[in-house]
Amino acid sequence: IRDVSERKYAERLDHLSEKMTAVGRMAHVVSKEVDHPLAQVAEGLKDLKQNFGRVAPGSGLFRKIESVEKDVAKVCHISRELLSFSRVDKLYSVDLDIHKLLEGALILLRPKMRNITLHRFFSQSVQVVGDPVKLEQVFYLLLANATEAMPEGGAITMRIVNEGDQVATII
Repeated sequence: IRDVSERKYAERLDHLSEKMTAVGRMAHVVSKEVDHPLAQVAEGLKDLKQNFGRVAPGSGLFRKIESVEKDVAKVCHISRELLSFSRVDKLYSVDLDIHKLLEGALILLRPKMRNITLHRFFSQSVQVVGDPVKLEQVFYLLLANATEAMPEGGAITMRIVNEGDQVATII
């Protein structure tokens, strides 16, 4: 009798890696296909606002054009994020304290966290190896999503669990 669980696990990881590569390629193609038309729309809206004499600032039409401009800017941002996701960058890994990364993300979000109570359950200092910029970005996005999901206020609980060589951050 042989234990094949390690081989099966390696096969699943290899399959997952292939899927992520395919997703990255698809994200790259979609981003590139969307980018050019969005740039055209943004430029057309800018020209429309500047050259269409009957559109007075503050008018309903002017506000609609500005609203569409904002929506186009959002989609452009999403497209850039998608393109960024599709790029395979070298990983930069260093020893770091996960508490400090969470605190760094919180510093950026504090002004938006009105009426939100933070509950922190951290064990002693937890050291991990990783890319500090990417990890802080992940924490920032998770906390920002939680904050946006509670416009009337609420509570965010952050927990870091360290069990042996496993670390879990729960938000």
